[in-house]
Amino acid sequence: MAANRQRGEVEFEAGGQTYVARIDWNAIALAEEAARCSYLDILDAFSSAPGEPLRVSIRIVRALLWAGLQRSHPRVSLDDAGDLIGALGPLRAVDVVLGALSAVLPVPEDGDPPADPPTPAA
Repeated sequence: MAANRQRGEVEFEAGGQTYVARIDWNAIALAEEAARCSYLDILDAFSSAPGEPLRVSIRIVRALLWAGLQRSHPRVSLDDAGDLIGALGPLRAVDVVLGALSAVLPVPEDGDPPADPPTPAA
């Protein structure tokens, strides 16, 4: 199965198998439950000052990777996702998760956050 980048899918290989991860709002809800934290906590975990390393919890990375795999690979367990992180290495696993998250949180090409939308007229 090839990844569809327009749908936010990210393809990666680990342990001789190809996987497709997609983090959509359903996956985020699953990840919240698995990581035992809110979506805002998850976002905060991935934020860092420019030039500073990420200080994201492996529990959050594992939860997001697992949740992102559920649509295409529903038999992958949370423990399996941890094993995939071991096979990929934590830095590559974070790259996969960030790639899939970018579909839900598109960042403008200039890197600046989007401007606040205009306030609707009453």
